[in-house]
Amino acid sequence: MDGQTYEIDTQGLNPLELASVNGHPKLFSLFLNDYGLRSPKDFQIPSKGGVVEVMQFVVAPILRRDKETMSLILDQGSHLWSMDQYQQILTLMRQTKWQDGVLLAMSSKTAALHFANSTLKERFRQVRDYLALAFRVEQQN
Repeated sequence: MDGQTYEIDTQGLNPLELASVNGHPKLFSLFLNDYGLRSPKDFQIPSKGGVVEVMQFVVAPILRRDKETMSLILDQGSHLWSMDQYQQILTLMRQTKWQDGVLLAMSSKTAALHFANSTLKERFRQVRDYLALAFRVEQQN
């Protein structure tokens, strides 16, 4: 990313998560699409949500700027990602100054599903936040 080395703890990760962490999008896709591993339980996400920053299978592809893996992660939709977690993913992308990642997240299936299931007031807020977020990322580059 910026010349820094980041250590990712792989202790306790299952093969699905390891495929994401180690940068194997084709294997990750195989687990998702052929084996049907798509539930929060398959990703070891707690039933009450969870903090994205400790989900190594999300953090590693963001740090690597791995569009292919992040696209697969974000296209799992709102059954996997709460609105709060989706916002956390956007924040991580912004913090790492990955503008293409922010655009990828904003055009993902997860974003579309959350937007479709929102009230009109929430939709206006989301559009405002998306525009502000994209502008902040652009200003930082």
